[in-house]
Amino acid sequence: METKEEVIRAIRELHAEDIFSDKVTSIPTENKQNSLLNEAVPYPQDFAPEAYSGIAGKFVKEIQDYTEADPAAILMSFLTACSCYVGKGAYLQIGTEKFTPNIFCLLIGDSAKSRKGTSWTPIREIFLRLDPVFEREHIKGGFGSGEGIIAKIKDDDDGDEENRPDQRLLIYEPEFSSILKVASREGNLLSDIIRKAWDNLPLENNTKLEGTSIRASNPHVAILAHITMAELLKLTKEVDISNGFLNRFLTMCVRRSKLLPLADPVPNCIYNEAVQALKGVKDWLERLDDRRLQFDPITSELWQEIYSTLANVDYGERVNALTARGEPYILRLGLLYAILNKSKIIMPSHLLAAQAIWDRNVQSIRFLFGEDTKEKKIMDAIIEGLRKYGSMSQTDIYRKIFGCNVSADKIKHALQRLSAKGLISENTNHDGRSKKTIIWKLK
Repeated sequence: METKEEVIRAIRELHAEDIFSDKVTSIPTENKQNSLLNEAVPYPQDFAPEAYSGIAGKFVKEIQDYTEADPAAILMSFLTACSCYVGKGAYLQIGTEKFTPNIFCLLIGDSAKSRKGTSWTPIREIFLRLDPVFEREHIKGGFGSGEGIIAKIKDDDDGDEENRPDQRLLIYEPEFSSILKVASREGNLLSDIIRKAWDNLPLENNTKLEGTSIRASNPHVAILAHITMAELLKLTKEVDISNGFLNRFLTMCVRRSKLLPLADPVPNCIYNEAVQALKGVKDWLERLDDRRLQFDPITSELWQEIYSTLANVDYGERVNALTARGEPYILRLGLLYAILNKSKIIMPSHLLAAQAIWDRNVQSIRFLFGEDTKEKKIMDAIIEGLRKYGSMSQTDIYRKIFGCNVSADKIKHALQRLSAKGLISENTNHDGRSKKTIIWKLK
């Protein structure tokens, strides 16, 4: 019998030799870094190859020659949509906890240049061909309140549990900033309802007016949302971190993978192959007698190792809070990969794929929120100073904002972080001689 280490090595060697692996285009170096500065915290690397397994990975690899979208964005859009489409029939039970495959994903990029929206276009096309009713009735956005979400998937008024309506809902929100703004309003239930939806709890709004309460008893909600780095960092409040709202989202930094000014249309055969594969998954789910999926022995051993690692990591208070759902997310993702593979057994390959997704989520969160308290104070002071004074050189920042009391290295490091996050930009000023001065300003 093979050991856990031998199985993992074989899986990784298989993906390294995948016939499609050379089709995943890495992001050009010139797009990855600011022209002047190396990023103080590295921009997230692409997923480990294990993430591109199964029908999701195959679709990404086959379509990436026809789109400028980041492969990571296409993969996460595919997985998030599928996590809603397959429903909550198949599940994983560990102790008292029941895990279903629905996930929330937040794609973060620098305005339109990151091609966040472009990554959704081919996924929507799949579902238009696969199930037009699902695409029309169960993919919605623009919710301005938690009550709106409940109303969309609410129980029938007669309370008939056997004929309960289809309560799957994929919330596609290309302007996640609107959700953050609405959720911050006093008395608004949107944040609370979204958190309960991730927890798979019944969604209910009990009002003071008799007969006006609405309830969704068995919701299956997934969320795919987009936002720019600048908007996320500006609008995120500490309560969004402390109350677990943001850590219910897999956070993925994405950007344009390549320039394709004259890209060819996607061949129908690529879409049709994905459609047929997902039809096969749906048929398989409907034929299942026992819908409880289980680990095989090596997966159990691998999970114990992953679980122990997650329990002992320490990234600092802020990042720890934003990565606090590693265990349930890896289980949900492993379950989803198994379902898409039509496997009643969650294999090591499924768990390794899930771990690859989680690892990049952690990288993205550390990139966005990884500064310590002192560094954050310096960054906040620079933002306020640029807002007050307008364009400034580093020397001006050193003198006017910090009164020469903060070292040049710390200021440079803070400028690196702010530039990498897309909050500030630099221009070069020439004094008419050979000297060049970098001038910083808010974006």
